[in-house]
Amino acid sequence: MLIKSISHSSHRASIKNLIAYTFGDRHMTNEHGESVTITNLLRGSRSSWAQQFERVESRRRSFYGGKEVRYYHEILSFSPHSKPTKTELEDLIWKYLELRLDAPTLAFSTVHFSVSHYHAHVIIHGIDKYGKSIRKSKQAFKEDVQVSLNQYQQKYHPRLCDSLIDYSQPSKNKAKLESDASRQRKDRTGESSHKETLNEILSKVFIEASSPEAFVAELAFHNIDVYYRRDVLTGIVYQGRKYRLRKTLGIDFEQLLKPKLRKERLERLQTINKEQTHTKNQER
Repeated sequence: MLIKSISHSSHRASIKNLIAYTFGDRHMTNEHGESVTITNLLRGSRSSWAQQFERVESRRRSFYGGKEVRYYHEILSFSPHSKPTKTELEDLIWKYLELRLDAPTLAFSTVHFSVSHYHAHVIIHGIDKYGKSIRKSKQAFKEDVQVSLNQYQQKYHPRLCDSLIDYSQPSKNKAKLESDASRQRKDRTGESSHKETLNEILSKVFIEASSPEAFVAELAFHNIDVYYRRDVLTGIVYQGRKYRLRKTLGIDFEQLLKPKLRKERLERLQTINKEQTHTKNQER
């Protein structure tokens, strides 16, 4: 399965918003009316979870100049051709937590049974219950978690073979920056540039998102990372290049918190895209 990890290092990161997002999707049950919820070291009802996270956060011993990870939002995504059962999902999520956590740590997970594909959201505290960071290096995350979980899935859930990803092989998708050559190729083949493709993805995600957590999580499905400056979501990283959301792409993040303005957002993005196209045509 595709495994993506999003780090929330901003002091504005809200566990309450993450809980609301993960359990607020409209596709919380499968065709049989079943839902999946996994908790690790959390007690009581969901309404008390945020307080339990905050209580452990007060014990934090790991600080990195204001850039310490408060929460990890990790996504386990299955192929559209794989429809794991409730039992299979619970087994794979528990195995994921076993591989991911080296110390007792607060975590919870639920599954969104989207029509396009099933995917599990796993929210993990950035520190264990003793206040120590649970950070893994990219290499350790790949070897200990991504590779190991896919091997486990292949062995114990071969029915889900469509969702297997060989993380042991180096990625073939090398980051490439847009250049004159890419623009010339577009002229010859009609292929969209990286920035134009990015604009299409962002427009759809931005219009549909109803919260910052939903925006960032949906971008993860497209393998797009985000970056922050002074605790504010500033831009995204696509094909090895950084783009500012507001200045470069015309995404006014403040408007993301106002779902009723979807129509206005769409019109704004269409206007910006037309202006950019007009400017490019004049430069040619």
